Amino acid sequence: MKRLIYFDKQFLREPDFTDEQAYHLGMRRRLNAVLHTSGVADGLDVVRKSDSEITVASGIAIDTAGREIVLDADQTLDLGTQLQPNAKVVVAIAYTETPDPAGEDEGGSSRMTEAAEITVAAAAPKGSVVLATFTATGDRKIPTTALGGDARQIASAKLAPATVGAKELGRGAVTSDALGQKAVTDAALADGAVKRPALGAGIITEAHLDPALAGRITSTAAVEALAASQQRLTRALHTPGIVEGLTVVKDDSLSKQTVTISPGVAIDALGRELVLTEPTQRSTAHDGTYSIGIFRNATGVAEIYADRQAPAPEANVVLLARYKTLCTNPGPRSQMCVVPGNVGDEFDGGVRVMAGARVTRIPGGAGRANAAWRVTQVCDQQYPNNTVEKLPEWPFTSTGGTLLLFASGSGTSAIPNNTIGMHIIIDDVARATATVYVKVPDQRQAFVVNGLVVTDVPAGTHKAAISRRDTNTLMNSTDRVTLTILELPF
Repeated sequence: MKRLIYFDKQFLREPDFTDEQAYHLGMRRRLNAVLHTSGVADGLDVVRKSDSEITVASGIAIDTAGREIVLDADQTLDLGTQLQPNAKVVVAIAYTETPDPAGEDEGGSSRMTEAAEITVAAAAPKGSVVLATFTATGDRKIPTTALGGDARQIASAKLAPATVGAKELGRGAVTSDALGQKAVTDAALADGAVKRPALGAGIITEAHLDPALAGRITSTAAVEALAASQQRLTRALHTPGIVEGLTVVKDDSLSKQTVTISPGVAIDALGRELVLTEPTQRSTAHDGTYSIGIFRNATGVAEIYADRQAPAPEANVVLLARYKTLCTNPGPRSQMCVVPGNVGDEFDGGVRVMAGARVTRIPGGAGRANAAWRVTQVCDQQYPNNTVEKLPEWPFTSTGGTLLLFASGSGTSAIPNNTIGMHIIIDDVARATATVYVKVPDQRQAFVVNGLVVTDVPAGTHKAAISRRDTNTLMNSTDRVTLTILELPF
């Protein structure tokens, strides 16, 4: 590699100046290529302007040769006939240079214009940088969803193997924006280099992982392994409920419809800790019975539940209190509804359960006592009539494992020599059936039931129900059905 040197009275010609520029351009582009991955360095976002138009924002990209691609102003493109029904569209940008006619003199053009060329096609041209991908709609329009896609290339610094260790990463230093697509590769990771305190929850996703890492690093293992381990341990050692705080009291500071939930901690049926760090107010201004609880929302943050409808079982809400509002004119046209009681009163409503330790002991090997030996009678009622195929569902909570079901019921059939019975349904699946053989029609008989074993039940809140075995099974208000669930600690 050569570069020019100068001295007094030196005679310079056109090749000398060309070589001077070539040296600096080549050196800069070489450094760009070896120190950075190709992709968008800044801006160049692609947004939908109309059914057939897109706008590419100004910005800078670096291609595989290390050349800077500069778009100095927003550019709008009408895709027109380039949009085909349900066809993939790739928006890319590439480096171009052309002599500037405005700078021509007797010896030729004295200026070179460097520009950015935007292409829209089914595939990106070789050497270009992908800005966005999307699929046209069936009626040849640009979709209204965000344009971009996983194929968008982001420029980033290249790291030598084992460059990033625990000392180089501050807590929260690695963010989703800081990771390029497929940036996490086997060569870039030394064993133990990236530790959990340096990562925010959910930062490393499938898009950031090189496919070659399959089996070594998964999108969940990098961030969630420790949390999952702690969750399993908590579920195994504690029953769900309130650990501390989370009291619900009447509070008139905002209005007479307000309750305040104090800071505290709870554990849900999945073993997750629910932490409320600040006093939280909820308004209960309508006629009805309100359930107040705490649950983990979709973003992983503890949130207060306050509604007249009971929480769905799958939400794994830990109930804190339940009360009925007082209204001046109860019903749909109630004039004013307030929280009952006096300011400072603490509510319970019989639903508040404290978390506890699961204790197992085997005294002398003769027996076993365990907090997980829980018995719940979920149903004891009359069957309404023959038109009802299934009774309403009843929620129950399990720590997971094996359930022993005890069900009783009776019925009859209009058909002689026929088997009748009822299904015991867990989470919308018939897991067991109690039956009896009927010889004489229209004669009520009890269903024969032994202990019915249901295995591999996951931890959490479940739904139980009872239904007729078939239309030949006739049941009405003279038939009483019960369902009792014994949870075994294994």
